Amino acid sequence: MTAFADGPSGAGPESEHGHDRYGASYFARQCNSADRRRDQGDGPVKRDVDKTAQVSDVASRLTKLEAHIAQAEVTMQRVLEIAGDVCRKIDAVMAVLDVVAGAVKKRSVVDDKVREHEEKHFRDEILGPLLLQHIRILDRLDEDRDYLQSQANQTSPSRIPTSQQMIERTINVREADRIDVYQILQQFEVTRFRPRVGDAFDPATQKVKEQRPASKTEPGGSIAACLRPGYHRRRDHWLVRPALVAVYRNEVTKRKDAKS
Repeated sequence: MTAFADGPSGAGPESEHGHDRYGASYFARQCNSADRRRDQGDGPVKRDVDKTAQVSDVASRLTKLEAHIAQAEVTMQRVLEIAGDVCRKIDAVMAVLDVVAGAVKKRSVVDDKVREHEEKHFRDEILGPLLLQHIRILDRLDEDRDYLQSQANQTSPSRIPTSQQMIERTINVREADRIDVYQILQQFEVTRFRPRVGDAFDPATQKVKEQRPASKTEPGGSIAACLRPGYHRRRDHWLVRPALVAVYRNEVTKRKDAKS
């Protein structure tokens, strides 16, 4: 074996202890150094492999997630389409309900008008004439009562007592008849009214039969006398028969009559 001229440190091939510095221990150190270099060189490669595996796993998960998101978007789109169909159907149903409600309201209005027309027809054509007949009966009974009372007041002491009793009995019978007829009117809520002297004339409930000259105390256009009572129903403001009145003539009416 050829001896080296100089060693790494400039010493001879023989160490101070007489051993070869380039023997087994040297090569062992060289191998250990190579192993360290190899380990240091393989570390980044291993880490790169690990990172590549992680990136691949993340990419796979992202792909699956994107697939799930795409499926969810398809499902959501379908849900929105179904919801849109449901909303359109609800709108159609609401439109039909509005039409039905409008028809019901119109029918109710028509029914009310028909009922009002029927009530008015019954009142004016059937009930009114019937009540007027009873009112005329009351008028005659009032006239008979007034006449009999005047006869009773004019009875002289020389008159036969039986005649006086007959008049009083007739008055009582007529009064009972008046009460019966008036109760019939009250069953239909029809009552009698008499305008008072001095009140203003009301053309809605009164009818002028005669005019009288106005005085200083009574103004023109006011009621001078009630010639015949009127009958009405307050509930629906139904005038069965107007009252006949005499009114005081005002100055305007006088001038018109004078010109004519």
